[in-house]
Amino acid sequence: MLIGFGRLGQHISKLIQKEGLEFVAIENDIQAVKNAQKKGLPVIFGNAAQKNILESVNIKDASAVIIALGNSQKLNHVCEAVNDLTHNVTTIVKVNYLEDKESLSELNLTHIIVETEKTAVAMFTEAKKQNYWL
Repeated sequence: MLIGFGRLGQHISKLIQKEGLEFVAIENDIQAVKNAQKKGLPVIFGNAAQKNILESVNIKDASAVIIALGNSQKLNHVCEAVNDLTHNVTTIVKVNYLEDKESLSELNLTHIIVETEKTAVAMFTEAKKQNYWL
């Protein structure tokens, strides 16, 4: 299951499809949903902070839930709803800042990835590989 179908969510969906795996995505931008559905992608319109939306896509049966949202406040509400409905489901959440990770630390989330940390490591690693360092 994929929550959020913006740029990051779309990239994740391509990786999922490349592996031959199935997914369903929840997105609250109706235009993004329409564009995805025109391409035959399984994206539904809804607010993933509402438990009935998550239940409608059988979140309890998901093998993993990837949450790819940019808005920190909305992210907290969605993570709380996911946490309430899932107990043995792998959850992977992207947050923007370390403070966002700390605010989610009491929830039963499997992986919380801090965007700025991962980006910094990737950029430094690439520069180091290319011998850009003196």
